[in-house]
Amino acid sequence: MRSILVIFILFSGKVFADKGQILYESHCIECHSRMTGGDGNVLYKRDDKIVSSKITLTERVNFCAESVSAQWSQSDVDAVTNYLNEKYYKF
Repeated sequence: MRSILVIFILFSGKVFADKGQILYESHCIECHSRMTGGDGNVLYKRDDKIVSSKITLTERVNFCAESVSAQWSQSDVDAVTNYLNEKYYKF
């Protein structure tokens, strides 16, 4: 029974990360690419990052979602925050 619970937890975390990636790719990357004149992912790799903690990352994701009228739930914001944190920030 315990192994089933562990598998479920790992799988649900993967689904949550996938949701964040899907939301990011469908709402964020296009705007970021326009901002940078090409690869929008450079925003996460630059030395002068605006984001310095998971809290500021969540705030930034909220700001961006509101800027593009994404109408995301808190779960959506959390999914994108977790995706970006896992991929780029590692707080």
